Amino acid sequence: MGGLLGSPILEVIIGLTLIYFLLGTMVSAIYEVGAALFHLRANDLARALRNLLGDATTRDAILQHGLIKNLSVQGKPSYIPADLFVRALLDHLAHGQNGLARVSEIRQRLQAAPSTARAADGSSGSDGSSVAGGSSVAGAPPIPDTLKQALSALFEASAERRHALARVDDIRAEVARIANSPSAAAPVRGVNLQKTVAAVRSAPGLEGIESTLETLPPGHPLRVQGLAAIDAAKIDLDAFRKNIETWYDQLMDRLSGDYKRLAHYWLFGIGFVVALLSGASTFNLAHTLYVNPALRTLAIEQAQAFAQPSPTLQSVAVPSPTARPASLTSPVPAAGAPPAAQPTPTPSNLAEALGVLDQMAPLFNASQDPLQDWRSFFVYVAGLLLTAGAISLGGTFWFDLMVRVVNLRAAGPKPPSTAEQQKQEEKAKTG
Repeated sequence: MGGLLGSPILEVIIGLTLIYFLLGTMVSAIYEVGAALFHLRANDLARALRNLLGDATTRDAILQHGLIKNLSVQGKPSYIPADLFVRALLDHLAHGQNGLARVSEIRQRLQAAPSTARAADGSSGSDGSSVAGGSSVAGAPPIPDTLKQALSALFEASAERRHALARVDDIRAEVARIANSPSAAAPVRGVNLQKTVAAVRSAPGLEGIESTLETLPPGHPLRVQGLAAIDAAKIDLDAFRKNIETWYDQLMDRLSGDYKRLAHYWLFGIGFVVALLSGASTFNLAHTLYVNPALRTLAIEQAQAFAQPSPTLQSVAVPSPTARPASLTSPVPAAGAPPAAQPTPTPSNLAEALGVLDQMAPLFNASQDPLQDWRSFFVYVAGLLLTAGAISLGGTFWFDLMVRVVNLRAAGPKPPSTAEQQKQEEKAKTG
């Protein structure tokens, strides 16, 4: 181990990690500029929301909501917190009613709003309400069938079935109270409240009561208030909101994974172009560092300058193409919370990274001619691909590795133990 710590091999490794760190920082900065100019994150989020919500109309309505629209001053947001998404979605289901306080109203809106399929077929009334069933609310926005199915499943997942059975008698008493209230006293053709209340009393469980109340005309006070009481007994609104947040977070996790893969492809492509223009072929660089002690010394000095705190370096994080905006993903630490991890010291800007690379220009200029023969050309191209793959990992990865290797070299070989020292002394005496 001691031989490795004092050999040129470790110094070559330090030089390569320095080059990867500088090129990785530069490539990440280039990618970030391109991602901002072409709104890559915002476009990916818009496509993901289109798939999640079922159509572009519903997606656009969510993005134009006041809570969401204000997240970006230049256009579509690149990230939406889960709680704001839930509030905007429920506002959309409420048809501009500024949120819903009761689960029954949410389900009523879902049942009343026409589906996008029916809206596309023109099977809605002149006022925009659905003709089928006569239960649609005038002006209710169309809701994709996929979104209806998803929210219905989330309703079922939010049901408190263990407690619902104990509330059957309370629901029956509530239905009887509503039937005797002035709001339901007005006679309605074809409705016999006494028979309905009697059927509710004999109905088995909440499902039976619900089926009985659904036989009443839409909008009847007993139907609306009775179903609301059943929903209050079966559905936990907080759990429903939480389930929507979980559903949305799962989308964000998949989107993050897809974006990371896409970002790595872009970083690899940009890295290959940068490596080609700079002549940063890994095998050629390694050979030049190994045979040129002066260049190794220059590389080690630069690496040590980065590894040690310096007033010329600012503690700023290397741009990460897969990170969410810090203003949205970095919550304020609570009282007593551990301090956040310190950012990695890196070049404060792209110009400084380029300046360091300029100082390393003799390393690139001393590389071998790749056109000597076909074997040299093959090794050169393979080195370019290896460089592109290495710097696509990002500057942070190579900075951390560079610091560890520099510290390992500075620590030197491990001192021998007492027993080893005694053996060496005895061997010296006998020799």
